Amino acid sequence: MLDVDTGVDDALALLVALRSPRVEVVAVTCVAGNVPLARVVANTRFVLAVAGRCDVPIGVGLDRPVTAGSRHGPDGLAGLAPAQPAVSPPPADAHTLLAAAGAVTVLGLGPATTLATADLRRVRRVVTVATDNGEANAAMDPEAAGALAGAGVPLLRLGGTAFSAPRLIPARVAAFPGLAGGLLRHQAARGAGLGDAGAVLLLDDPGGAVVRGDRVSAVNGPRWTARALELLAG
Repeated sequence: MLDVDTGVDDALALLVALRSPRVEVVAVTCVAGNVPLARVVANTRFVLAVAGRCDVPIGVGLDRPVTAGSRHGPDGLAGLAPAQPAVSPPPADAHTLLAAAGAVTVLGLGPATTLATADLRRVRRVVTVATDNGEANAAMDPEAAGALAGAGVPLLRLGGTAFSAPRLIPARVAAFPGLAGGLLRHQAARGAGLGDAGAVLLLDDPGGAVVRGDRVSAVNGPRWTARALELLAG
């Protein structure tokens, strides 16, 4: 299950997860973060539609942090989102989906606002960077970050290297097709890596990471970049 604030890198994370044979996306919950909540839901629906997975349940979470930063463009998807949201099943309540999720891994790719207030007693673990001081998602809602870190839920913290080390070379993504191509070119043009898609690569290719205790301390950036491009091209 992914908890997202769907901007450019969360859209890439969704596409990578949906195309990985080693990851099963049972639901997606939305939280305000990079863009307002309504835009996050619309962007998430669009990405699921492009991937042919409108069957995936969507949950609407909380609408507190809003950082409509220019890094993701006015629509949160580098200008690639349609004017009208894609058709998909009506969204459910995120807390309901999380409480009923069972023994799954939850990837927290946005602020911890929704996860910190959800019943996570049944989940296997939460993988997130939103609990570390100074990290962008944590800075959007520091109270929620602290609450999630102290909630007693099995937590695996991704260090910033998991997001920045898988780099994108403009020449390698110049001719990439479709939505994935547009998103990859946006990230490459601003010198960014795969961002939140790194959390998905941890599940798809755990051998590319070094885990110490409750933290991912290092990743094989080139290996994860190659794997992400392989999945996105498929």
